[in-house]
Amino acid sequence: MSPRQKCAGCTNTLPKRDYIQCVSCKSMYDLDCANVSKKLFELMERKDNWKCPLCVSKRPKTGNTNTPIRTATSEIETEQHSHLAARDNEGDQNVTIRNKTSRSTIAEKRQTVLTVQKPSHNSLITTEEKHNSPSTVTECSRSSVDSAIVTELKLYMGELFHAQTNSLREMITNLTETIKAQAIRIEKLEAKVLELEERKGMDVLDNKLKQLQLEIYDRDQTLLANDIEITGCPEMGNENCIALVRSIATKIGINIEEKDVVSARRVGPARPQAEISPSTRPRPIAIRLVCNATKDILLRAARVRRTLTTDGLQLPGPAKAIYINERLTGYNRMLFQKARALAQVNEISEKKLGRPSGEIQGVNPKIDSVAFRLHCGATTAALLAASAALTTRHLVGNPIDCIHTRDIPEDVLNTYCWIHSTFTVAGEAGAYPGVRGAGNSPRRYGKYYQWVAFTLFFQVSG
Repeated sequence: MSPRQKCAGCTNTLPKRDYIQCVSCKSMYDLDCANVSKKLFELMERKDNWKCPLCVSKRPKTGNTNTPIRTATSEIETEQHSHLAARDNEGDQNVTIRNKTSRSTIAEKRQTVLTVQKPSHNSLITTEEKHNSPSTVTECSRSSVDSAIVTELKLYMGELFHAQTNSLREMITNLTETIKAQAIRIEKLEAKVLELEERKGMDVLDNKLKQLQLEIYDRDQTLLANDIEITGCPEMGNENCIALVRSIATKIGINIEEKDVVSARRVGPARPQAEISPSTRPRPIAIRLVCNATKDILLRAARVRRTLTTDGLQLPGPAKAIYINERLTGYNRMLFQKARALAQVNEISEKKLGRPSGEIQGVNPKIDSVAFRLHCGATTAALLAASAALTTRHLVGNPIDCIHTRDIPEDVLNTYCWIHSTFTVAGEAGAYPGVRGAGNSPRRYGKYYQWVAFTLFFQVSG
């Protein structure tokens, strides 16, 4: 549409789409001037047949004889008026007479109307009387039509209401039955869950499952018994990993042949050549060796050379640290990382963790408490002092021997009484097993078993 087009009503510029064109005069109007709402404009299917108000007002006015409530009498009167108006305007040549009806035609139609309007042969109202009261006939017809329409509407609305009510009732019934069925199903599922939880065999199955899972982890690690992993080595395109591994081994002082290496490759998803650069983190190299002895030699040499770098290996970028470790499965890698974290918290040396291939030692953490250490030292010192005093008393005083009965063999008593300590016992000078009086003295001397003192001494010294 050209931007110069304007509305025929308000002479404003028409919008791009929301306008309408008259089919008669071809004038264009916007929706406000055409008295058409936006919603009605979108629903209009035949916009090509629209006529503007100006063209509609120019159309000649005629009687609409197709009205449903219009009676035959009114139709006859309309035709008579049209005929008289045409006869009066015969002299005017500019007026077109459309409805010409002869008197014979009018008489025939009147006779037909009188015949149709006759209700029955027993009626006392004559045809002439009916003809003289056309308004009464029209009012009766209108009232009967109105009552018929109201009756039809009531019947239709009643049927529609009953149909909708029945449909809603059926839907509610179906939903209720569905909810009941689901409730029964949920109860059955809860009963099954409780039954499964109460079974004693489930714990056994869980333990077996855990044991099998651990065995799978061990077997996976066993498959990697001859594997090592080199991390931190820069990645290049079209590189020879075996030659790179031999160069690294030569740098740490180990000479390995190509036949000693089964395979060497980068592990992890491959990266495009454009993304490989010295700044990106390189993928680790997994090496599988022929025998386990070669692997142990490489690991021992790598632990000695902890400052191993890429210097001298003819690799791109600055020198970076290289680490040689055992290759672990995902589970053992996670386990070793957690063990290292606990070792750092408890200040345990990494040497006591053992090998990272799942063989991790359990180390009891030391209790770092000043009060506990003082208490332990004081108790040990007191016991050792008492033991020394008793031993000194035995050496300075008269020696005693162990007295045993027939129930205790002599060699057994002498074996456990190898330390001759003394102590006094108040009482008579009677002899009992393990104790003997020294002459007529009221004191008794017996042997003292110093296992507690020696145990504490060994614990402190260890």
